Amino acid sequence: QGARAVRTVSSAPPVGWKDTQGREQTLWGLNGSASLKDGALTLTVTNPHLAEPRETEIAVRGATVRSVRATTLVARDVHDHNTFEAPHTVAPTAAQEVARGDSPLLYRFPAASVTRLEMTLG
Repeated sequence: QGARAVRTVSSAPPVGWKDTQGREQTLWGLNGSASLKDGALTLTVTNPHLAEPRETEIAVRGATVRSVRATTLVARDVHDHNTFEAPHTVAPTAAQEVARGDSPLLYRFPAASVTRLEMTLG
């Protein structure tokens, strides 16, 4: 969509479970991607853990983060889903300004969520 992919490095405890055949399975504890366009960095992160939020440090190298806005997709129950009869059961939150201090940015990703952080760079 006209943006440039930016390298991301994530570190979080893995999420593990047993599948229906009793085999151990794992997912990255946090995973995502980043892109840069017109002085804005968009970071999209998935927290696959069903019950635990994940707090992490976000360091942006080579630029200063001026502001951050977060939009999160999360449901009350992980089994919730949209239907034609109820199309807004799962909907993203309105973008909210994220309070930030000095670098690195600390952010808490809710359990079982997808979050988009839009960062204005200076």
